[in-house]
Amino acid sequence: MKSTKFIAYPCAYLLILALIYLYEGTFIPIVDLAWALILQASYFWLKDSPLLDQLASLGTFIKKRPLLLTLILFLALSLYLPYVYLFVACLFLDVDSRANNFPYALLLVFLGGLWHYPFVLALSISLLSFLFALISLQTALINEEERRAFEQINRLRWLNRQLKGRQDQLLRLQDDIESQTIISERRRITKEIHDLLGHQLSASIIQLGALEMIIHDPLITDKIQHINQTLQTSMANVRSIIHAQHAQSIDLDRELQQLIADYPEYHIHYHYQVDSPLDSQVSHHLLAISRECLTNIRKHAQASRIQLFIRELNQQVTYLITDNGQGNPAKQTNPPGIGLINIEERVDQMGGQLYINQQAGFRVFISIPLRKEFETYEDSPR
Repeated sequence: MKSTKFIAYPCAYLLILALIYLYEGTFIPIVDLAWALILQASYFWLKDSPLLDQLASLGTFIKKRPLLLTLILFLALSLYLPYVYLFVACLFLDVDSRANNFPYALLLVFLGGLWHYPFVLALSISLLSFLFALISLQTALINEEERRAFEQINRLRWLNRQLKGRQDQLLRLQDDIESQTIISERRRITKEIHDLLGHQLSASIIQLGALEMIIHDPLITDKIQHINQTLQTSMANVRSIIHAQHAQSIDLDRELQQLIADYPEYHIHYHYQVDSPLDSQVSHHLLAISRECLTNIRKHAQASRIQLFIRELNQQVTYLITDNGQGNPAKQTNPPGIGLINIEERVDQMGGQLYINQQAGFRVFISIPLRKEFETYEDSPR
């Protein structure tokens, strides 16, 4: 709007000077032009001056009627400098024609022009004032539409970023669910092999050993020993498959270091001290929780330092992540977001305990019990 005014006002003054030259055949005296510019500046001062705020009711009266007061000054000065009146139309380049006092302002311009000038000239200046007011209104409407359009564009961009963030989060959740489903199915099959086939092979080996003790026929004994050796080999193969499946758990330490490398803008103090082999389900859950926490810190915490500790102590795995951000005490009482709900569900699946604090920075503490090799978290006591 301001850039438009900087162009409109010089053009308006040049237009009036050209009309005066065509009408009078001479240039306007410099004194009249100078006073017209002074009154124009006074109009802007009356509209926006902070000094008027200190004048209480008088200042309020002036700020509500800058156009009428400036018109009165124009008409009063035109008693001594008649050419000043011709520039009164320039005031209307900053007037809203929808205002209640606009018709009175136009009437004042017309009646004031009749004091010194012919009817045609007074009417021409009044019509020019009306034209400038329409230009001002049209410019204001265009600028308002542009402002709304930019606000809408900014809002759509913000919504697009939010949607993309939610979409990425849902994709990560989908990948995690698929991974957990595969891991759970593998663990179920492994457990069934261990519980059923393993136990049956063990029972068969024991029974063959007992049968070998009571049979003294060398030919039958050799066949029993051969069958026993075959069963023991099968038992060893079953154990090898089970241990290989169990060993497919991700390297949590390495995965966490790679995750931390994706956050170079933070100083992250990371410490991992777990000697016992972690269940693959636990490793996947802790990695997903770490990813969720770091994402939450990047979005909301305004932090610069992060601490991430994972330790094994007294058959427990303790997990702690903190930052030095501003925190968000209001969220202590508000419903948790999707990310925090996911963390709670993962901790619950591991049979652990969760503590979250957001008052002095973001802090998540998790305690998880270590389980035996083939004990599932779903079947363990809570």
